[in-house]
Order: sequence, then structure tokens, then C-alpha cells
Amino acid sequence: EKACVACRNAKALKAKKEDGNKAFKEGNYKLAYELYTEALGIDPNNIKTNAKLYCNRGTVNSKLRQLEDAIEDCTNAVKLDDTYIKAYLRRAQWWDCSSPRLSL
Repeated sequence: EKACVACRNAKALKAKKEDGNKAFKEGNYKLAYELYTEALGIDPNNIKTNAKLYCNRGTVNSKLRQLEDAIEDCTNAVKLDDTYIKAYLRRAQWWDCSSPRLSL
């Protein structure tokens, strides 16, 4: 039964992430944000995928000019996976463009 639940969650997570990616590629950033957020609620134990989802949502936030939220999402990504270099790089990029009042 646990294996079935895990399989179902993995399929749902993959589908939601792909839907988010599609919306992002189409320039529908608000929908992409919603889809990535929904995906994050599917399986909190899937650390690597959730780190990617946070980073993807951070990219969406940057497109929406929400740099503080973008930085926070990448911070959440590296909290889940401290080897996720892309999240560090994006956070640094957005940090450089953001208000000096922000702190890491």
C-alpha cells in the first residue's frame, strides 16, 4: 500500500512539475507559480524534486519582479539540498539585483 501511495505521489508530482514548466515556457508566470506551489504540497519527503520546485518557483518570482520571494525560494531550495549549485547561483544573481536592505 505504501508503495502504491509513493508511486501515485511521484506521478502526480512529475505531472504537476511538467505543467508548471509548460506554463513557464509559455510565459504564463502566475499559473506556473500556482502549479509549482501545488506540486510542493504533494510529497514533502521528495527532497530533491522539491528543491528544484523551489528553485523553479524562484525563477517565476524573478520574472514577476518579486526578488525577495525569489531569494527566499532559493534559500528554501538549498535548505533541502545543500549541493544544489543552481539555487545558490540564482539566489546570488537576484541578491545582486535586489534592495540592499535584504539579508541572507
